[in-house]
Amino acid sequence: MTVAGPSIWRRLRYTRLRDALRGRFDASLDWRLVIAEADLPAEISGVIEQVVRRTRLWHREKVDVAAELVAHFQDGLEAGCSPDELVKTFGDPRQTAQLIRRAKKRGRSLVWQLWRCGCWALGAMVIAYVAASLWMFMDRPSVTTDYLAIINKRALSVPESEKAWPLYRDALLAMGRQLGQSEWPPGFLAASTAKPGQADWPAADKFLRDHADAIARLREAASRRDLGLVAATSYAALPERDRQALGISATQQEIEAAKNQTLTDRWLISTLLYDVQLLREPPSLLAADARRAAQAGDGETALADVFAMLGVAHHCQEKPFLVSLLVASAVQQQAYEVTRDIIANHRKLWTDEQLRELAHRIAAAKIDWRRGFEA
Repeated sequence: MTVAGPSIWRRLRYTRLRDALRGRFDASLDWRLVIAEADLPAEISGVIEQVVRRTRLWHREKVDVAAELVAHFQDGLEAGCSPDELVKTFGDPRQTAQLIRRAKKRGRSLVWQLWRCGCWALGAMVIAYVAASLWMFMDRPSVTTDYLAIINKRALSVPESEKAWPLYRDALLAMGRQLGQSEWPPGFLAASTAKPGQADWPAADKFLRDHADAIARLREAASRRDLGLVAATSYAALPERDRQALGISATQQEIEAAKNQTLTDRWLISTLLYDVQLLREPPSLLAADARRAAQAGDGETALADVFAMLGVAHHCQEKPFLVSLLVASAVQQQAYEVTRDIIANHRKLWTDEQLRELAHRIAAAKIDWRRGFEA
């Protein structure tokens, strides 16, 4: 093939940008010009052009490949070989082009290699997302696992006489706390927030003494191993006693509908966690009672109140929800604060044996935060 005097447009097309900016239109990227200037026999030029074209490389790489092939065939001609012999011994142009392309790509810069890998990864991700989208649009979800039943398995296995939740519920009701109402009974708020020496402390002290039996019931509830509250996604599915305590009424039709809910109707994200909200109140009352007992020199009751607070934190962790563990952590912090205050202000209140037991209880009260991600 002969290419003589390439046009100005061809020179512009095959000139490097930096050379064109300097006014040098030398067409240095025109690999066909390299073959033409070599003035090789037509059959050899055709083979070289076929190989270079099939490599599908960058222009500057094609120029290098063309120059190498031209030099190869020129050496063969100078050695006395005929053009037909050289073409025959050269081999398959398609296979040769593939080998040259692979070698040239391996020799490219690290930046290009990283960019190429990134493009492949991006393409794979796009294909995966498209496939997942098509699968989601074309398929229908099939819920086969009852996660709420898995969460309730522990609570359902606890005998009614050993559950702590009824004691918590009845103790709060005995103190006048209507679980479903925002109103606070007289003295309840003071007992939940006041500390000795503050203006509201006399009202808090009176409330705690007047409801000593209910506080003792809170301690008894906290001492039990399991909370035993079965979670539900509808208030109509709650036990009647809980609905009454929460001030919620449900018709017989609603109750039957709750019993006949299918698996797809019970969304785990709709689980009612009213127990977690209500379990924030007993630790505040127990903390105030511990301070009251410490002020009166009753170390045994103060220690029992701290143990009860740790027990409430344990009950908060019964369901593997992250918010439940956050509440448990907050309750533990209340217990630690009360412990610090009592040790700082009443150093001789607890014996060494009681302090040792307290240390063991605190060490055993670690929260397994991994459970918070199960739900």
